[in-house]
Amino acid sequence: MPQTSENRFVARPLFAHAAIRDSMYSVPMLSRPLVTVVTPSYNYARYLGACLASVRAQSYPHIQHIIRDACSTDGSAEVVASFQGTYNMIPRFEKDGGAADALNRGFAEAQGDVFCWLNADDYWMHEHVVDQAVASLANGADVVTAGGWLVNVDGTRIQRIPAVQNRVDRELRYSDGILQPATFWRRSFHRPLRADLHYTFDWALWLDMQRAGARFRVRDEDWAAYRWHSINKTATDPANRRAEIALILAESCGSRSPQALWARTVARGYAVA
Repeated sequence: MPQTSENRFVARPLFAHAAIRDSMYSVPMLSRPLVTVVTPSYNYARYLGACLASVRAQSYPHIQHIIRDACSTDGSAEVVASFQGTYNMIPRFEKDGGAADALNRGFAEAQGDVFCWLNADDYWMHEHVVDQAVASLANGADVVTAGGWLVNVDGTRIQRIPAVQNRVDRELRYSDGILQPATFWRRSFHRPLRADLHYTFDWALWLDMQRAGARFRVRDEDWAAYRWHSINKTATDPANRRAEIALILAESCGSRSPQALWARTVARGYAVA
C-alpha cells in the first residue's frame, strides 16, 4: 500500500511510554479536564475509520468521543462497531436535521469541560493534538486553534493550511481563517450552533465566542487533516456557501458594509453561473 500521510498515522502504534509522553506536555494531572469530541456523520464509512483511529490514538487520557450518525446506509455502523470498547466512545444512531443539529445534540450530552468537533471525513495528524490543546487552555486561552493539511480521498497531502497567527482578533469579523477540526474551546464559552446555517455555522460560533470575550490563542503547528473530496460540502454547493458568507458579513459588519455588498454580488454571480 502506498504510504500516504493518513495510513502512516493509522498504522502507527499507540504511544507506549507514558512517562516520556507526560514529560513532553507538562499539564498537571489535576488540571487535565475531560475533553468531549463530537463527530457528526452520514454515509462516510470510507473515511470514518481514520477519524476514529486518530481520536483513539491520542496520548491525552481523558477524552469522551460522541458519534452522531444520522442512520447511515453505507456500513458506517460496522465501522463504529469495530472500535466499540477500545476507548471512551459513545455512538448514537439517530436521524437529525443536518450537521449543526447533530452537533447540538452531541454537545447537549457532553460531559467535558473542553469541547471540539471532528467531522467524520477529517482526522488529527498526530497523537499529541489534544495534549497540546489542553496545555494552551490551561495557560489562559479560552479558544485555541492551529493549522493542518488539506488532504485528498486517500489522505495524501495536497496543501498546508497555515494557522491564522495573530489575525484572529481583528480579522475574524471579515473572514474565517480558522481551521475547524484544529480548534478547541472551553465549555463555558460554548454556544448552540445555528441550525439555519449549513456551511458557516463554525464561523458564527467563533464570532459568538469572540463577542462573549473569549481569548483566542493560535499555535503554529499542524493538528488536523481536512479532507477534500467530491461530496465535501464546501466543494458541492459554492453558491449557497457564498450566500451564507454574505449573511455572516452583513451581521458582523453591517448590511451596507463594503464587505457584505461585495459578498452578495459574488454570491449572485455563483447563483447564475
